[in-house]
Amino acid sequence: MTALLIDTLSFATQLRTTGFTSQQSDGLARALYDSVLDKIATKQDVGGLKQDVGILKQDVDVLKSDVGILKQDVDVLKKDVVEIKQDLKDFRQEFEVFGVTTKKEFAAIDDRFTIKLAEMKTEMIKWFVGGLFGTSALILGVLKLTP
Repeated sequence: MTALLIDTLSFATQLRTTGFTSQQSDGLARALYDSVLDKIATKQDVGGLKQDVGILKQDVDVLKSDVGILKQDVDVLKKDVVEIKQDLKDFRQEFEVFGVTTKKEFAAIDDRFTIKLAEMKTEMIKWFVGGLFGTSALILGVLKLTP
């Protein structure tokens, strides 16, 4: 229960001395008390907000951790792409050694590797965007749960 320190009796008395009737001054004092009562935060209200802020901080920490994991995954995928590019170069060199270096053959091989790289890039983007939307949805959900 909220304890509000407004001296309604003194307020009503002052109104009566300025010409208000007893009924008017009592009504105004009660109206003032009731209107202010709804707008003052109690210790419980502040405590609840502190808990909510604590929960939000924990959620932000979890989100930061998730973003860190996503960054690590992206770094791993980038390394994989570099390795694939190197494999492609090695593959080309091996074909040159064996005399299979026609432009059509290289174009076909290059097209396949390009397609594979594009597929990997697409998958990487899907995972990153999905993680981003998931993280955003979590933040929005938490924000909607807090008053």
